[in-house]
Amino acid sequence: MTGHMTSMPPPMMPPGMSSRGPDGQMIGPMMPGMDPATSQSQMMGPMMDQPGPMMPPQGPMMDPSMMTPWSLPSMVGTDGQLIKQPITYRLSVLYPPNPQAPPPTTRERPPGCRTVFIGGLPENATEETVVDVFAKCGEIQTVRMSKKNFCHIRYCAEYCVDNAIYLSGWRMRMDNCSDGPNTGRLHVDFAQARDDLYEWECKQRSAERESRHRTRLIEDMNRPPSPPPVVHFSDHEAHTVTEEIRGEASEESDNWEMAVNTLMTWLERGDCNKRNAHTFFTMIQAASSHVKRLLGDQTEYEQELTKMKEDFKKKLSAISAQ
Repeated sequence: MTGHMTSMPPPMMPPGMSSRGPDGQMIGPMMPGMDPATSQSQMMGPMMDQPGPMMPPQGPMMDPSMMTPWSLPSMVGTDGQLIKQPITYRLSVLYPPNPQAPPPTTRERPPGCRTVFIGGLPENATEETVVDVFAKCGEIQTVRMSKKNFCHIRYCAEYCVDNAIYLSGWRMRMDNCSDGPNTGRLHVDFAQARDDLYEWECKQRSAERESRHRTRLIEDMNRPPSPPPVVHFSDHEAHTVTEEIRGEASEESDNWEMAVNTLMTWLERGDCNKRNAHTFFTMIQAASSHVKRLLGDQTEYEQELTKMKEDFKKKLSAISAQ
């Protein structure tokens, strides 16, 4: 019994004999590409030299009623639903449940479930029989057999459990026997296993750590760069800041803005006291003088811009008048 459709080969003709039909053409076990005018030995020689699988012999197809049910291909019913066909294994045959029967019930799937409970096994079922069927669903890690016609199978991946659940409700028949010890209706369900739960929790914790690490990296990448640290107040640093503030006025330094920020930070820290008050007053007076000078330059530039606009309008009017 096999799971593929085969055709019955026609009877072999004795060597040297040929059968012809009413039209004079040869009939019988002809292979594709055979010339009826050549002998049988000449026809088989080239066929044996050609690589690749041989084509099935030409001839009438076998009556489907003569084929075993599990060797028939899958069919579609009138309602468009796929009709399940029996599945043949090396040690047993699985027959599908009644299409009118309600679907088998299962418990809620535990997190990280990789273990299935298989009940309803035949009394004569062995571990080899069970592995022969359920190894097709995926790679098996362990099998725990019981003397009460059930067992537990732990797979290496979670998706294999779904493949095994599909066989719930199918009837197993061993050695082509229909007696009680060799038949049984399978019930496949999710099993609660400590190993599955422990490994699932380990994976969840690992995923959470990876997520936190990834989030921290993204935050560090998007965080604006920290400003350079401001030096602590001292007489030497105060003299340097004063020179930078005054140097901007004479266009000899480009650190005027940084110097003003340093001065404001010192004031916010409370570094100003009676001993160095005159130093802070000097720095503040230099910054104020420069700000006043900038405001004056801005006023001059605005007045010059206004005058240039008026001159442009006058010249434009004179050109238009010409």
